[in-house]
Amino acid sequence: MNRPKPIYEFLLWANCNNHCKFCFQQHQGQKDTFLSDEQKIESIQSVRNFIASKDYIFGSHVLIVGGEIFGGFSSAKLSIEFENFLDFLIKRMVVGKIDLLYINTNLIYSNTDSLIKFLDKIDSTNLFSRLKFT
Repeated sequence: MNRPKPIYEFLLWANCNNHCKFCFQQHQGQKDTFLSDEQKIESIQSVRNFIASKDYIFGSHVLIVGGEIFGGFSSAKLSIEFENFLDFLIKRMVVGKIDLLYINTNLIYSNTDSLIKFLDKIDSTNLFSRLKFT
């Protein structure tokens, strides 16, 4: 019998600037706990380092959660770091280190450049069947 594959869940950051009426963050004063761009970059690097480490189990599933991870970035440095992170995840999918990639997002932001670029790369590597949006 096959054992279930581990699922690693990573919360990159809780930041979100969509201001949805239904969002609990708007009503609990959590804006002051949002990460700075430098802290977001550190979070991305920590996740990347773990997935690249010997502690990560080959062929596992990865779930990426964030405020709005494809939303507009407040700095070019953060945008580049996030794009490099997505490239890293795709490369790990191509070689089978990541079996399924789950991305938790509500997809309601106006700037979709980062999302479209990511989906184009997923398409070019024929990985759509292993990408799940939640």
